[in-house]
Amino acid sequence: MFDQRTLEIFGFPQTLPEQEKESKAKEQQSRPWKVVVFNNSYNTFEEVADVIVKATGCSYAQGMALAWKIHTRGKAVVYEGDKLSCERVVSVIRTIKIQVEMDDS
Repeated sequence: MFDQRTLEIFGFPQTLPEQEKESKAKEQQSRPWKVVVFNNSYNTFEEVADVIVKATGCSYAQGMALAWKIHTRGKAVVYEGDKLSCERVVSVIRTIKIQVEMDDS
C-alpha cells in the first residue's frame, strides 16, 4: 500500500471516495441531534408526558415539565444525543401520533 505522500505526488486525492463516505457517515452519527416535539390539540398532557418518559427514560416530573413547555411554546426539545438514539426516541414518540422531528443543528 502507498503512503499518503506518494498518492499525493501522483495526483490521487488525499482520501478515497470510500473513506470520505465512511468519514461522513461517522460524523453524522456522532454529531449532536435533537428531538423536537410540537404541540397539538388532541393529545393530553399525561399522554405526552408518558410517551416522553417511555422514549427518553426521564422522570414523570420531567416529562410533565416538557409537556408544559410544548404546550406553552408550541414545541420543545425533549432529547439530545447521537442520530441512532434520536431515531429510537422519535419512533417511540410517534406512537401517539404527535408531530416530532429530528434536527441536527
